[in-house]
Amino acid sequence: MQLFFGANQCGMGCVFTDIAPVYSTVLNTVVNTMGALAGIMGPIVVALLTEQFPGVAGWRAAFFGTFLMNCFSLVLWFVFVRAEIVPELNTPVSTADHS
Repeated sequence: MQLFFGANQCGMGCVFTDIAPVYSTVLNTVVNTMGALAGIMGPIVVALLTEQFPGVAGWRAAFFGTFLMNCFSLVLWFVFVRAEIVPELNTPVSTADHS
């Protein structure tokens, strides 16, 4: 499972700089916020699974769900990611032009 997780993580760190170097910090902040929300929801979902399926079955469901999410996100990454520069996102907005 770590192989899939590592494959997911290796490209996400640099793709924002590839797509929009000017706004990469903003994009990274938004995506990290979504990741933090997932980190909050994860223990809640695991608690629900372990209460619904006591013993080993609940933990198996949690780990299997994690495995499926990693596989699904890896497939989405390979299908949809394009690290091409978007010109509209690379033109800084000058505050001096607004009069």
